[in-house]
Amino acid sequence: MKKEHDYDLIVYVDGSCKGNPGPGGVGYVFVSLVGDIIGGRGKYIGMTTNNRAEYEAFLFALQEMEKGMRTLFCTDSELVFSQLIGGATVVNPVLERLNDRVRNLLRQKTKSYEISLISRKDNMVADRLAKAGSHGMNVTKVQVVGDEVYCSAEFPFKLPPK
Repeated sequence: MKKEHDYDLIVYVDGSCKGNPGPGGVGYVFVSLVGDIIGGRGKYIGMTTNNRAEYEAFLFALQEMEKGMRTLFCTDSELVFSQLIGGATVVNPVLERLNDRVRNLLRQKTKSYEISLISRKDNMVADRLAKAGSHGMNVTKVQVVGDEVYCSAEFPFKLPPK
């Protein structure tokens, strides 16, 4: 594995699902090489499964990041990690399509990349953003102070008819 200074950006991603299937959310956090959070969001993605939410979290982060960076992606999903690095075969057709989309975006958006499997504890902020999404919140801004995570969020809802 490369050293952290070999990257321009570290991206933590996580998906969440209340039930499986159930309401899902995704979250990502962009972290500078000195450990500062420079971006992050979470959003509701509708009814899904946990594995689909984990892939959707990668897609969400990739769509939001700048092009051409050397990037370290961190995930706590053993399944998605092993499928993306080629250690496990993707047998579910839905996950296979998501895997292909993530791989294509990795090639298009990054100068180079590596994917690292981390513990849930080390993925705390992305996890909280994904869980907020699975509760219907769209998190638009993230700030961490010590162990506390502060978010600005929207609660999208449909107005009843007149």
